[in-house]
Amino acid sequence: MKRGRRGQREKSSPKQSLNLPDLDQAKSAVLNSLPSKESQRGYPDAHLSAGFALHQLGELRAAICEYQKAIELKPDDVVTLVNMGETYVGLGRGQEGLALLKRAVELDPACTQAHDSLGMAQLETGNREGALKELQAIQLLDAGFEGELSKRLTSAQ
Repeated sequence: MKRGRRGQREKSSPKQSLNLPDLDQAKSAVLNSLPSKESQRGYPDAHLSAGFALHQLGELRAAICEYQKAIELKPDDVVTLVNMGETYVGLGRGQEGLALLKRAVELDPACTQAHDSLGMAQLETGNREGALKELQAIQLLDAGFEGELSKRLTSAQ
């Protein structure tokens, strides 16, 4: 299962529903939509969008490359850090994902999505106490926030 930009879990991989030529075409379309190298300086969001689209296609390593380009252009972008952190966790590189997610929370302590993603990463790496801490932070920020972490911890009890 993958997590979308808003933390929602997808039940099936879009990659599974596309045949291989369609996947290659989709990947090419995403990469061809990026601005030229000469004009990339002002387009970190294009790389963020490309990374997100590649993630949705199941191309996690390619997504990381796009997120890295976005980070190079805009190092403190919380949305990019969260998406990149989630992608690293999805690749089984939990410690790298945790570092990015912790940085996102430090940059924007009021970002419930960053706390939710950090808590999920804490669970994925076996740190239930850390996950509970993030859930408490979310509840203080927005008691009505229905993130994946809350659902997962509630179902585990």
